[in-house]
Amino acid sequence: MAIIVPPPPPPPPPADVYGTFSIVKYDNNNVSDRLEGAKFQLYKAATPSDTDTETITYNRQGVAVVPVMIDNAPVILVTDENGVAVSPNLPCGSYYIKEIKAPLGFVLPKEAILVEVVSDVVNEATVVNVGNDRGIVLPATGGLGVYFVIFAGAII
Repeated sequence: MAIIVPPPPPPPPPADVYGTFSIVKYDNNNVSDRLEGAKFQLYKAATPSDTDTETITYNRQGVAVVPVMIDNAPVILVTDENGVAVSPNLPCGSYYIKEIKAPLGFVLPKEAILVEVVSDVVNEATVVNVGNDRGIVLPATGGLGVYFVIFAGAII
């Protein structure tokens, strides 16, 4: 039986190759309804040398990340009146975007989104489509005792 060795992964892109990506934010119930005012924070996967890491959820798993900083400030992307936000020029590679503020009347997604930034020279900029659901998620309050009192009151 012959053993097949997979080809090695491609090398990471050089640090001096840059690209951008765009976010298109829309209502899941009406794709043509673009959403203004959504805020996304940009992250990069943490390395062993990073000390101030955060954990975000991606694909239902915790991922250690660090915020992407430009001029000592975290990169926050905000969608405009057309529901579009464009990233600054970034070194090619993998990034995560996490929605930190949903438009009014929409639910904030719990999962981050993985974005691959490719060279604008080689390929068109990456476009990330992000849908949002309407509604407000209310927290459950009280404990089991509250349900018992409500049930007992209903019987009386």
